Amino acid sequence: MNQDYIAEQINRIESHYQGNQQLVENSCWRIASNADLFDKQLNPDGTLTPTQQQQVDEFIDNFKASRTNTKPKSSAQA
Repeated sequence: MNQDYIAEQINRIESHYQGNQQLVENSCWRIASNADLFDKQLNPDGTLTPTQQQQVDEFIDNFKASRTNTKPKSSAQA
């Protein structure tokens, strides 16, 4: 799993692709593929089932939370 690639796809979903459901769904499929979320059940045509979409949404939430928790905290300057 390439975390930088997944982070870039999430960034696209949350910024550039707002209002374009087809691009959002494509990025979600790419995240599922890169993270190997569904193994052989991932449709090669680039679509997700509603259940898979929900699981990708949960994966994104967990991914973002883990990235937030692992970023080094900046120290306050006096």
